[in-house]
Amino acid sequence: MSSRIIFLFIVFLSLIFSGFAQQADTSKIEPIYDLGEVTIISEKNASSVSRAEALSKNQLDIASAAILQPSISFVNYGSRNESGIMVRGFDSRAVPLFIDGMPVYIPYDGLIDLGRFKTFGFAKIDITKGLSSMMLGPNAMGGAINLVTLKPAKKFEAELILGAFSGEGLQYGVRIGSRLQKWYFQANYYHAEQKTFPLSENFEPVRNEDGGNRENAYYNDDNLQFKIGFTPSKNSEYAINFNHQQGEKGNPPYSGIDPSNFARFWQWPQWNKSNIYFMSNNKISDNLSIRTRFFYDNFINKLESFDDSTYSTQIKKYTFTSFYNDYDFGGNVVAEMRLGKRNRLNLSAHLKNDYHSEYNEGEKKRRTADQTISFGADHLYEMNDKMLLITGLSYNIRQSLIAENYFSTNDSIGEFAPYTGDAFNVQIAMNYYLSKKITLKGHIANRTRFATMKERYSYKNGRGLPNPELKPEMATHYEVSVQYKPIARINTQMAVFYIHLDDVIQTVDEVQPGISQMQNTGKAEFKGLEFEMKFMASKTFHILSNYTYIDRKNLTNPSIFFTDVPNHKITGSLIWKASKHLYIDAFADYYSERNSTSYGTKAGAFATMNFSGTYMLKRMEIGAGINNIFDRNYQFSEGFPAACRNYFMTLRYNFSTK
Repeated sequence: MSSRIIFLFIVFLSLIFSGFAQQADTSKIEPIYDLGEVTIISEKNASSVSRAEALSKNQLDIASAAILQPSISFVNYGSRNESGIMVRGFDSRAVPLFIDGMPVYIPYDGLIDLGRFKTFGFAKIDITKGLSSMMLGPNAMGGAINLVTLKPAKKFEAELILGAFSGEGLQYGVRIGSRLQKWYFQANYYHAEQKTFPLSENFEPVRNEDGGNRENAYYNDDNLQFKIGFTPSKNSEYAINFNHQQGEKGNPPYSGIDPSNFARFWQWPQWNKSNIYFMSNNKISDNLSIRTRFFYDNFINKLESFDDSTYSTQIKKYTFTSFYNDYDFGGNVVAEMRLGKRNRLNLSAHLKNDYHSEYNEGEKKRRTADQTISFGADHLYEMNDKMLLITGLSYNIRQSLIAENYFSTNDSIGEFAPYTGDAFNVQIAMNYYLSKKITLKGHIANRTRFATMKERYSYKNGRGLPNPELKPEMATHYEVSVQYKPIARINTQMAVFYIHLDDVIQTVDEVQPGISQMQNTGKAEFKGLEFEMKFMASKTFHILSNYTYIDRKNLTNPSIFFTDVPNHKITGSLIWKASKHLYIDAFADYYSERNSTSYGTKAGAFATMNFSGTYMLKRMEIGAGINNIFDRNYQFSEGFPAACRNYFMTLRYNFSTK
């Protein structure tokens, strides 16, 4: 470890001195990778978080950065030590993750640990809610998250980052890129680690957690990205991209008061995910362009369950060592057409094959595989200078290719019944530009999600009965929003939404004595509103704030609660440009109480205050900050306390030549 830090420090100093010796263009360039953006034709309907905004607050991963937006709540899946977000009440099974439009979620359960994806490697995070492009393919029932990577714009670009934070945390990374006539390339390497995190002085010791530093809360993450692109003409572009993430982490044990919950003594010595993808864009004529994406993705995972907090023995019946080896491949083709001055049409076709392999040490390997095909269309019609109509339609098909059934009683492999299902998606949206100050928007979207492999085939460690015939869930979204700019310095936006869900996949208890099953028995409704304001009080003082209200009801079985989303969430930032070089940012958030279990165990309401400052030199930024200034003892999920007052410091250096 020390040798790597010394090496990076030497490189850091050499670039600083070389930068002072040259008079190159020093403006900060973080160009967006055009090939990686996915919008409903040209209409940008996504909420976005920029890389610079996230890094200034030391929000190192995608989950932490995304919560700056309304209707997006941070989730700590404490039993697996995974970070995620809820978008208007939907998790990543219904709001899948993409990198440059490529799907990267885990094939088996559709979930993804967003804490493993680091902000350093991405230009921005685009998040859609309800209404999203059919070009993204199936399962975007609640929206989508697209991580758009960086693209070099100059002859030579270099960036270094080095930082430290509480809990013996360390981050360092390097980005190098170049654009040379028709070619460009970029390479990123980033490392983040933390041995623990400190708990509040107000935390009262309980079983499995004595306070001070959180038990078994370590992680190590290495991220490598590479891209090479070729632009033979202004009408065409081709690129190959590679992303690799390698990590290990501990799982802090449950430390709450719920007698029905229990501690898991888990560690992941291996959490590795890689993908390689090819992208192209060819402008055939003024009225037709063809985009293609082809990808291969691999996920390797090892999980160890131990007897107790010594993490040394595996003797008890509930212990195991589990192995996953998953991969998926596929692609999509999109034809972008102009049908006259006011009509634009995109036609898309998708193919994705998912393969999952798992076994516990000492057992036979079992495999599951699905194939998903999707055909979609997005249409935009400019009715006049003030009205815009957007429509979309898709048809999705999923069929099982392999569905092996493991019988633990005799350690043998059988077969589940084959599965085939289909689903239609349709949406319509209208934008009305009433004046330069007021824009009205509304949409209705009927979107679906196929059941995951886990929902169809899992025995839940002997407590569940598989259901291979699960139908897709359906959600119908209704939204009306208004954007109002009373003066140039104030921008406000308010949205009211209602979502009705049918065929919700829910756990049905006692289908056999002591056995539950996932079934399409549920109806539910989500309703709420969100308000966002950006106020540039002066050239040096900005106020950013948003408020979200969400109410989720299980209409079929009100005694089963939805989890992890507060009814009320507020975030706010005060940004002060104190001088030419110094920026000050005070950030606060509030979460009302929320359910942590389906039977009503709650995590209490909390508010935190965070403070950061950035001092900008010619090519270097020095950042420092304090999170949870008032040392609140709080938790996103009951029994899994969050960090107390903690500190960070970061150095970033940028260098480029024309």
